[in-house]
Amino acid sequence: MVLGLLGQTRFLCPVLYARCCVVNLFFRFLHRRLEILLHHFHFLLNHVELRLNRLLQIVRRFFKSFHGLAHLTPDLRQLLGPEEQERNDQDYENFTSAKTEHGVPY
Repeated sequence: MVLGLLGQTRFLCPVLYARCCVVNLFFRFLHRRLEILLHHFHFLLNHVELRLNRLLQIVRRFFKSFHGLAHLTPDLRQLLGPEEQERNDQDYENFTSAKTEHGVPY
């Protein structure tokens, strides 16, 4: 029905038909520019998303390294444990011998 009216308008009023064509061309132009703008916006969002994902991976790796260090501390303690135990035993022996010299045995 609309196409029929446009076809009739073309013959009845050429000025109105010309305006409709200009409006149609204008909206096509706007539509194409909007598509291009949205395409660029989509590209930028993807670019930002990739950068954020990369940043999150770097932060995750950074914290994983600290997590590994947390597990390293008990291992170092176990390595140093026997030496520390020997020092404690030595201190205890020195302490008991000092107390017995003053006449108070423990």
